[in-house]
Amino acid sequence: MRARTAWLPLLVAAGLVAGLIVAAFEPTLYRSQVTLVIERNGKPATADAPLARSFAELATSDIVLRNVSQKLGVPVERKRLHIEAGNGVVKLGYDAGSRVQAARVAQQIAVDFSQAVVNRFGGSGVQTSVFDPPHDTGRVSPHILRDGGIGLLVGLIAAGIAWKRPRGRGLRERGRWRVSALAYAVEAAAPEHPDRIEDWRAYIAVLRAQANDDLLPYALDGVVREVFAPILTSP
Repeated sequence: MRARTAWLPLLVAAGLVAGLIVAAFEPTLYRSQVTLVIERNGKPATADAPLARSFAELATSDIVLRNVSQKLGVPVERKRLHIEAGNGVVKLGYDAGSRVQAARVAQQIAVDFSQAVVNRFGGSGVQTSVFDPPHDTGRVSPHILRDGGIGLLVGLIAAGIAWKRPRGRGLRERGRWRVSALAYAVEAAAPEHPDRIEDWRAYIAVLRAQANDDLLPYALDGVVREVFAPILTSP
């Protein structure tokens, strides 16, 4: 029915627009990343997984972030810090509103993190050294394509649900008309047939009294086809 199908592209468009609106409110952020090598007694500690986890926790600790914030005079947010530690390597990434600021913070985190490593693990011969200095890895926010794609997907799912719901049980079952489906079809067709809607609603009320388990007797098939012909023949 036209009234029902007309909503489907609107649902898809609404999902896409919602995704783009979410992206519009996301801050513009750039990421800078620095890579450090974990060493024990001058050799890479590639097989020490517990040590790598300890380094990841230390890199995000309050003492490191507080020191960085005080030295640079800017707030350093833990949620913008990204850590990967394993196989003797620690990758520190930081997101900021400009490429220059992201590089400054990433560099300072690497410096203060390395000092924290010496303070905590120096007695066991563990230290870190910079393998790859801070470099720009690109813009990480807003996620226009991702958010728009998610919104579009949600819109398509909503449209699919809206399309299948009235058709799921169908107007007929085992050759008998389903009153609830007829009632839905009547309301959906109201904008196209405003002069007939009240009569159709009255017929629906009468038919409900004749239904058994929402299904009409076979004997009323002709009545339904005659009364609701404009709806049943709509594409």
